[in-house]
Amino acid sequence: MIDSDRRARMLLSCAMEGGDLLVAELVQNLGAEGAWAKIIEGVLGEPAAQRAARVAVDVVERLASAAAMWASPRIVEDFS
Repeated sequence: MIDSDRRARMLLSCAMEGGDLLVAELVQNLGAEGAWAKIIEGVLGEPAAQRAARVAVDVVERLASAAAMWASPRIVEDFS
């Protein structure tokens, strides 16, 4: 079972450029779920919102469940 924070982090990693400081700030301030919601709403502009809206959520979830893992920044930090 994928928790909601991990799900949001997976979706962020599929839609947004790694290392984007604005995305990092959103996640820091709002959490991954809040950041994802704001991006979908267009807080980072229409191109980012459209890119996020095109992420096939069900496919990402199935792939993550099948692989039983997904490297998120939080996980990587835990092993540092």
